[in-house]
Formats: sequence, C-alpha cells, structure tokens
Amino acid sequence: MRHIALLRGINVGGKNKVPMDFLKSLCESLGYTQIKTYINSGNIIFDTDDSDASKRIHDGILQELNLDIIVHVISASQLAAVHALLEDHWVTDKTVLTDVMFVIDPTMDMEMPCVEGIDTIIKHPDAIIWHLNRADYPRSGVVKLMRSPVYKNVTVRNANTVRAIYALVNET
Repeated sequence: MRHIALLRGINVGGKNKVPMDFLKSLCESLGYTQIKTYINSGNIIFDTDDSDASKRIHDGILQELNLDIIVHVISASQLAAVHALLEDHWVTDKTVLTDVMFVIDPTMDMEMPCVEGIDTIIKHPDAIIWHLNRADYPRSGVVKLMRSPVYKNVTVRNANTVRAIYALVNET
C-alpha cells in the first residue's frame, strides 16, 4: 500500500539537516519499495504494508543522525481525501497563501484561531486547510496559531506541495 511520510521541522533554517538521499536509503533498508522524495522539506512516498513505518523511520533517523524528528505517515487515500478539499484557486503565490496542516495527534483539541472575514478554514480529521490573502496575514489567526500548542501537533505543507505530492503518489 502506498504511503507518504511527512517529516516535521527538517532542513529549516539550517537546522535538523536530513538529506533526502539518506531518507531514500533508510526506506530501502526498511524494505519499502517505489520510494520517491519530493523537495528538501521531508516528503517521502513509498509502498509498504508496515503498520509501524512512522516509528521505524523515526528510529532510523534518530540512530543514524541523532535527530529526534516527528515522522507523520499517512496513506495515499488519506492524502486523496485532503487533496479533494483544495479549491482549484487555492494556491500559494505572491497574493494568497494556502497551507495544509496535517494533524499528527487526532486526539488533541485542534481549536483554530480563525479571524472571520480573513481566514478560511476547512477541517478534516487528517488535516486543516488554511487559506488567506497575503495582505491579511498580519491580522490572520495563523499568527496566533504559530505560538500555540496546536502548532506543535501539525506538519505543514503549502497547497502547491500537496498537489505535487498527490501527483507523484498517483504516477504509475
């Protein structure tokens, strides 16, 4: 079955450096197949029936690189359900921002500081989609979110990245 590992907080600002080649080799050593990585922010697509892939990838990174990285694994069907919620015009560019926040622990209260008239939020059990105009960013609830405990319970990808990962997942 096809899965996607989303690593939280790697290769950001020179911290938590995890080479994509290392991740690909690690997944190969775990017996995963059809492995692809996408950009340097920790997106790995692979096939496996391993129900413990998140822990095994985490432990491999910890053992080899001494980095305690959160590894969130979702299925291709979970990604497809989230992808289906993205409006066609919801992109990330110079004028608008659309982020997909994949929820790591679904049992945590995910109250979002939404500002009416500025933020558009779609909640899904696996992700929260947040859309706004960049000009409104300073007044958006997303600024408060980044300082809240909720933010530590998500791994964020912009809409463009989610669409690209979805396309890679569906390549034959």
